[in-house]
Amino acid sequence: MEGCNFTGVFQTNPDIVDMTRVTTNDIHSIVNTFGIEAGRAMIQEDLENVFKSYGITVDHRHLSLIADYLVSTLVQRTKLTQIID
Repeated sequence: MEGCNFTGVFQTNPDIVDMTRVTTNDIHSIVNTFGIEAGRAMIQEDLENVFKSYGITVDHRHLSLIADYLVSTLVQRTKLTQIID
């Protein structure tokens, strides 16, 4: 399935969909729906899962720094795009 429709999922009957387990890897949908901090948390969780899949343990503080950098870069590029347009 392509795309993300949080609004449609939230309107679904809670007996059909467990809202506590709904997830996506679409960073823009996460940020637009839940805010920048939720996007940062998703990035950090994804980074941790990548390292775990290779059996590598990384301190959560290091992953937090990487996630913070990626989010700040995203915000800076978004602001630049808004200025150019």
